[in-house]
Amino acid sequence: MIKEDNSAIAIGRNLRISRKYSVEIARFIKGKSTEKAIVQLQGVVKKEQYVPIKRFKSNAGHRTGGQLGRYPVKAAGEFLKLIKSAIENAKYAGLSEKLYIAETIVNTGRQFRTPKRNAGRLPKMTHIKIKVKEK
Repeated sequence: MIKEDNSAIAIGRNLRISRKYSVEIARFIKGKSTEKAIVQLQGVVKKEQYVPIKRFKSNAGHRTGGQLGRYPVKAAGEFLKLIKSAIENAKYAGLSEKLYIAETIVNTGRQFRTPKRNAGRLPKMTHIKIKVKEK
C-alpha cells in the first residue's frame, strides 16, 4: 500500500478464519519485530508455540507455565501471509529491513448464508489490517 510516515500496510479482506482467534493473534504479535513475529507464528503452525488466550477464555486449556493457550493454525497461517506481504510492501516503499508491527486491526467480515447442505449457517469471515513501521 501507500507509504505514510515511514510505514507500510497489508490488508486481508473476507478471510475465512475465526475473528476470535484473530483478535488473540493480533494481541500476541503487536509491537514485536517482524522477524520475531514470523518465527513465533511458524511455531504456532507447527504446534510448538501457543497463543495466549486473554479475552475469549471459555473452554481454553492450560499450557506449560500455567497460562491459557491455543494453537489456531489456520489463522496463524493467514497472519504469516499478511506479515510477509507487509514486508514486501515496505521494501517497495523504500523502507529499511528493520521493521516492527505497529498496528493490528481485526474486524468482522461480510456475512452471508451458505447454500445447500449447510443452509442457514454463517461462515466465519474476518478483515485484518497490519501496519509495519521502521524502528
